[in-house]
This record gives sequence, C-alpha cells and structure tokens, in this order.
Amino acid sequence: MEEKLINVLESLGFEVYEQGSFTDTKDYPESFFTFWNLEAEGQRFYDNEESAIAWTYDVNFYSTDPAIITETIKKAKAALRADGWICAGMGRAAQSGTHTHAGRTIEAIFIS
Repeated sequence: MEEKLINVLESLGFEVYEQGSFTDTKDYPESFFTFWNLEAEGQRFYDNEESAIAWTYDVNFYSTDPAIITETIKKAKAALRADGWICAGMGRAAQSGTHTHAGRTIEAIFIS
C-alpha cells in the first residue's frame, strides 16, 4: 500500500519519505512529504473472516515556505481522492523537528 501512496504523492513533484527516516547527517529538502502507517484494520466481516483492510496513514507536508503548505495539502487531498483514498478535513499543524520547516498533516485511508 505504501507504493500506491508514494506514487500519488510523488506525482505532485515533491520527494516522499517514511516519517522518521532522516538521519542526523541528511539535510531536509526545501519541501517534501512524509507518511506513517497508523494502522491496517480489518473491515467487512462475514463468518469471522475479514474481507477488507482499512489502511490508515498520516500524510505530512513540510516546507521552508509556509505559504505553499496549505495549498500543497489541498492538491495532495485531491490527488489522493482521485486515486480512491478517503481524506477528510484539512488536518493539523505538524512539527518538523527543525526551526527551518513548517508542516501540516492529514489522514488518508484506503480500503482494499
């Protein structure tokens, strides 16, 4: 499922990383996405068998330019929805761990 998510986010022209994958020796790009799989919960049970999985991800966008963050999140939501993902609301502010970047996070769900 990560590959599906990464492909959609990369189509917006930014690098995509798994949350927490940067090391102390790697600088942040000017703008980038990260993601984190929050859960993969069973759905649609019949005779004690699940027939679907709800994959839930935090999708984060960070940038040195705070002016593009909200607009990029809106574009990400539109692209994800077009690919069958569920994205509601505009999320919340996200800490980047550095003073140079601001961020925003949304939740994206795909039921497979």
